[in-house]
Amino acid sequence: MNTSSIIGYLRNDPEIAALASAGDLAGIVARFNAATSRQENHTLRTIGSLATMLGAAEARAMLTKFQQAGQSDPLLASAWVTLSTTGLDFASPLVQATIDQLVTATMLTPEIGTLLKSLGVRFTSIADSHGGACTLKDVQDALAIVAREPLLAEAERRYNRLRGAIDSGQIADSAALVAQFGDAEVL
Repeated sequence: MNTSSIIGYLRNDPEIAALASAGDLAGIVARFNAATSRQENHTLRTIGSLATMLGAAEARAMLTKFQQAGQSDPLLASAWVTLSTTGLDFASPLVQATIDQLVTATMLTPEIGTLLKSLGVRFTSIADSHGGACTLKDVQDALAIVAREPLLAEAERRYNRLRGAIDSGQIADSAALVAQFGDAEVL
């Protein structure tokens, strides 16, 4: 996960900020990597797209079972026709439930059931949309940058004050600079 995204969440997400304040870096990593955001893909999938994804042998075995089940179940028969022609929307709650039923009936393996369901619905994490997995080092790096921000803000404030004094003519040369601010503050 990229550092700037982590910093943004540290500043703007109360839950992440609370974890940081508590020193729970592992909790921050877990929160960023937790797959909690539901993403739906309503692309219509056909037999051809399933065969491409699963491979011909696996698709043939699965589709044969599916077709046979459709001979005794009108809903599956209708789904078979749709899959064979226009394609099924695997994000549909009905299709998702049907896949679960086919897994329960051992017509699909749990792995194939999960794969088919993921064609329509998958869960992503915060990290997925910000460059990939978040590590403890990523969080430590971001927190180190955030910890330096007050120092950088003070340096910027002093620079702006010095710049204003130079621009207004209050400080005309290095001697005046040292006289006004002293060696320690200028350095």
